[in-house]
Amino acid sequence: MTPFAEATVEEAALSWLADLGFAVAYGPEMQPGGLSAEREGFEQVVLPRRCDSMTTPS
Repeated sequence: MTPFAEATVEEAALSWLADLGFAVAYGPEMQPGGLSAEREGFEQVVLPRRCDSMTTPS
C-alpha cells in the first residue's frame, strides 16, 4: 500500500464538501478567541448557531 499524507485526505474531503455546498472555514478562526469564534471553549462540541441555521426554515 502506498503511504499518503493526512493533508491529502483532508484537502480531498474539503473539496468534496465544498462541491456539495458546504462552507469551508479555517479552524483557528473558529476556535475560542478566534476572529469568527463559534464556541466559548473546546469542551463545547455543538455549535448552536450552525444547528439553528440548519433547522430554521428560510
